[in-house]
Amino acid sequence: MTALPRMVSDTSLGEPEQDANSALTVLDKGLRSANVGEQCEAIVRYPRLFEKYPFPILINSSFLKLADVFRNGNNFMRVWVLRVCQQSERHLDKIISIDDFVRKIYGVIHCNDPIARALTLHVLGSVASIIPEREQVHHSIRNSLESHDTVEVLAAVYAASKFAAHSRTFAVSMCNKIAAMIKGLDTPAELKLRLIPVLQHMHYSTSTAAMVRELGGELLQSYPAKEFLLTSLDTLTKLAKEALVDIPHQVSLLLFSLEGESRVAVQKHIFWELKILAKEGAAHWTAASVAALVSKAHSFLSSSKKKRLLAAALEVLVVLSQSASTCHEQMHPESALMELCIQSSSALEPQIVSKAVKILTNINCHRYEAHLSQLPNEDALELALESFLMFLMSREDDKHIPQLKTSLKCMVQLCESCSGRCLFFVKLISEQIPKRKGESLYLLLETLVAMASFCPSVNGKPLLLEILPELIKCISKLPEDEKRGSIVPTLILQTCQGHTLTPEISSCLYKYSQKCQIWECFRLARSSMRFGQHMLSVPAIIRLINHVSSETSHFWLSCLKNISLAECALMNEQPLNGASMPEAKQTSLLQGLSFACNHYSKAIAAVKATGSPHQSLQFAADYLRVRTDTLLCFSQLVQSCISFHHPPPAIALNQAQLSNDEFLRHGRTTTQLRKCASELRAIANNYHRLAQSAFDADPKTLANIQILKNMCLMMSQSIECMVYPNYQDKDLIDFGEIKDCPEMHHLVSRCKSVMETTEDLRNDTTCKPITSRHTDTLMQLVKMITSSPLCLPRYFFQVRQCTLVKLSITPQGKLSEISVAANSQLVLHVEGVCQHLGTPGLFRSIKGIHLSLSNTFLSPRSIDLNREMCNMSQVVNPHHDFFSAQFLLSFSQGGVYQICITASIVDEEGMTWNTGPKTQFNAKACEDLPQSTQQVQMKMIYTDSQANMRPRF
Repeated sequence: MTALPRMVSDTSLGEPEQDANSALTVLDKGLRSANVGEQCEAIVRYPRLFEKYPFPILINSSFLKLADVFRNGNNFMRVWVLRVCQQSERHLDKIISIDDFVRKIYGVIHCNDPIARALTLHVLGSVASIIPEREQVHHSIRNSLESHDTVEVLAAVYAASKFAAHSRTFAVSMCNKIAAMIKGLDTPAELKLRLIPVLQHMHYSTSTAAMVRELGGELLQSYPAKEFLLTSLDTLTKLAKEALVDIPHQVSLLLFSLEGESRVAVQKHIFWELKILAKEGAAHWTAASVAALVSKAHSFLSSSKKKRLLAAALEVLVVLSQSASTCHEQMHPESALMELCIQSSSALEPQIVSKAVKILTNINCHRYEAHLSQLPNEDALELALESFLMFLMSREDDKHIPQLKTSLKCMVQLCESCSGRCLFFVKLISEQIPKRKGESLYLLLETLVAMASFCPSVNGKPLLLEILPELIKCISKLPEDEKRGSIVPTLILQTCQGHTLTPEISSCLYKYSQKCQIWECFRLARSSMRFGQHMLSVPAIIRLINHVSSETSHFWLSCLKNISLAECALMNEQPLNGASMPEAKQTSLLQGLSFACNHYSKAIAAVKATGSPHQSLQFAADYLRVRTDTLLCFSQLVQSCISFHHPPPAIALNQAQLSNDEFLRHGRTTTQLRKCASELRAIANNYHRLAQSAFDADPKTLANIQILKNMCLMMSQSIECMVYPNYQDKDLIDFGEIKDCPEMHHLVSRCKSVMETTEDLRNDTTCKPITSRHTDTLMQLVKMITSSPLCLPRYFFQVRQCTLVKLSITPQGKLSEISVAANSQLVLHVEGVCQHLGTPGLFRSIKGIHLSLSNTFLSPRSIDLNREMCNMSQVVNPHHDFFSAQFLLSFSQGGVYQICITASIVDEEGMTWNTGPKTQFNAKACEDLPQSTQQVQMKMIYTDSQANMRPRF
């Protein structure tokens, strides 16, 4: 069992970590081996090397060596070289010596072995993206198409398809020849089936595309066999997908082909082609085509033998209903699509009903989002979902689980679009919970969890509060070995978020945490900390600490335990097993803050001990550090308010008169309060920097950080309005503009109460500059804020997207210092790799890399030490996760310069994220070398560093 945030490791296969040159040397040694097995092993390891170190110099050198193996080796070795080219297609554009590479490969085309010539054509086709206009290769493909050897002809067809996809010249010139071969009577039928897909790339000109469409129509009439018909339709569909203007014509052709077709397999394939065109360009479908498809589906509805075809037709309509244009056309009283879905929803076939319900859901959600008028058959959707759910629940087996998932997703989608429907669906699902068990029960519970995040409250109470008794009964019946049992306590915690758990619920959850499986226990502890119920997470984590065997897991759980104890102290609550920890119970606000700061410091030390080079917990450490700073500042604020009751020194009045600041007559209290306000603003800036560094965080985590940042700004303003004369708000804080974060609703409501209290105090003109009312109010505000439970964000526990940027700087010297000549210039070459772990692009993706360079003069002869000489920056766009940039640096005088390079990620919306990395090294400018020697030295440094690049990863 591991409780650490999940992140895929770079060395998960157990291979030793080594730099690019060492890995390339090992593979080169394998290529020179006399053993064929070792040579093949070295060849197949190249794609992984390219993925790990996608640098142009390394890739160029590797491909040249592979080209030598292809030229001098046997056909068995050539097959593996071909596989490397096919698997490394995204790195082919990094080959610098393209002419040498092609020359070595192309030389095999002239041998007498047809297998070798076929492999050569396959390799040339695989690298067509970097040599699209090589006329000699085009000529060889033409000649090979006329060969008498079948293997060579098939290889030529493969190469022709690849080059036609990248070369307009080749595609236009080969169109007539391929069409003639397809029409030719001497061409075998198997070869024709392979030639037809080549025509899908003939979309570069309207005349060529029109000729292909005409040829496709002739093939449909001349060759009605199943294989020819499916191949021709698939080719024409892919051609229309590239040229979007041809989609209406292709849709009409497919619908026309559907009319006179009686073969079920062909009809299903035609619907599959229509689904592709619906995904690519639903907006290009005409109203007549949609009406024809709906009419065809109506004809299937009347026949009990065509249920599968009806399901296929409805699947196409599901995709079309996701388009705003289609939904807008069907929202009228006489809509044929709505009528079809209503009739289909009364069928007894779950696959048909689920698709009909999905179409109705898409249309209704579009109406809600566009704020359009009410549909004539709006209640039919609720009736269909209710009857369909009852029908599926009546089945004892789990045969129709996919259809049940579809219907429940439709409910969630409707509730998210229109919160007024939540009450109906929550009651509908709640009635089924006591009757269900197994997979269907967990699906219902997961649906309620999804609805709970946006369901409105009824009379100030959560909508799911009524089903708590049923959930408590459900959790008490869960067996000890249940692997998904944590969904029930998660739903209970989500329902009770922001409220104190009743003794009955606390006892039930505590018993479950002590009997469930270890992993489910951790999930319960994680959910408790995410929803602010820290009194429940303490006993669960204590149980986990006794069951882990690794040191890192022990430190991670110790970190979580200290966080929970600190939050329990702030809320003045006792953990459920408080008898074993009497120190956790506090009596005063200052003691609670001191206790919390102490345990947060322990948590920071534990999380630092947990981290490793392959398991970074930087976000968790920074999050805890800023939280600790916040509590320390609150503790200082409380002490400052307490010090107000002590009389100020006698000199305070004179200082106030001299400085013309009446607030200074209160002495140290005023100074300390102003310092706390300044520190709170600094902490808010730290929260802002933390959010800017969390490129891989989910939106709710960023909302969590934003709320905590606004909380600090709000408290700073509350203090400043009391200790500064004629204070005016610097920042307008509006918690309503923040993205929805249900876990933080309680804290947001507390912050709004704080703002109202502060505003009432400011409007009271009877108070003196600082009175006991002000200090008592500040202490009350601190208590209101700190007593609200901290809900840890999801990114603190789970990393679903991980993006790493690694840099390599050329030239590099020994001991992180390079030598240059004074009064000269140096070209600094920066290369980098973007590595993705987890699910790339799940929340946001990389559009560019912002590189910043600063060159600082550090010589002691300078009057102004650390004087910045130069600042440069540029944004580069990664290509296949690789980027490079160059900076020209000037060294005007002798001495030591500090060069610092920082990389930041620019997302698709243009926002810059300060994720790093940051590389820093020194350059020593020497003045005692002749000018000619200096130039030669600089040239050697730059050239040798490129030839012997060692990325410092």
